[in-house]
Amino acid sequence: MTLSLMPPAPSRADDPENFSAKADSVVAAQVNFVEEFNTDLDIINSNTAIADLAADTATTKAAEALASATSAAGAAGASMWVSGSYT
Repeated sequence: MTLSLMPPAPSRADDPENFSAKADSVVAAQVNFVEEFNTDLDIINSNTAIADLAADTATTKAAEALASATSAAGAAGASMWVSGSYT
């Protein structure tokens, strides 16, 4: 994911000979920039979907962990079960 640096933009302070060349350079660079940006945007959107899924999974697992902890806390105070009698 890399965007190429844009060339210097023209300025009203540029002399007429350099203004047109700078303007042409900036306009030509925009074609490449749009292609690079759209490619990067596809990657960003894909990574966003992956992150959203991971966040949903983490939320589910946190709820499961809380349920397990609650169950364990309830079992911790239970009486020990013994089958039969020993003599």
